[in-house]
Amino acid sequence: MSKLLVIVLAMSAGGLVALQGVVNSQLGKVLSHPLQAALLSFAVGWLGLFLATLMFGTGLPSLVQLATLPSRLWLGGLLGAAFITATILLIPKIGVANMLVAAVAGQVVVALVLDHYGVLGALQQSITLTRALGTILVITGLVIINQ
Repeated sequence: MSKLLVIVLAMSAGGLVALQGVVNSQLGKVLSHPLQAALLSFAVGWLGLFLATLMFGTGLPSLVQLATLPSRLWLGGLLGAAFITATILLIPKIGVANMLVAAVAGQVVVALVLDHYGVLGALQQSITLTRALGTILVITGLVIINQ
């Protein structure tokens, strides 16, 4: 798969995050509490993934696999829940574009550090002047879009 195609797919996934943010924000307004909206969002996502595992025949992880997972690997779901809850709470206050550009800026800054140190097996890529300038441009975009 070409790098350009991978980038286009990643951008498409990012577009889905914007749409998800709007849907979940509205859900948070309709339900009694934003945490209820996050819970419902994850429940529907869980159901979709469960059905996909059945449809593609991948099966479920065994209890032995789950019992032997390093504890840090359980954090992914909590991190996702924190992000979804943040979008539900913040999009009504600052809008979709501001929320997502701020989120992307945070992702790029943290990703730069994770890459630099190869945290949790991430592909190690040192912070270079070019990568640092790209990060500064993303943060500059955040400042500009909030004017």
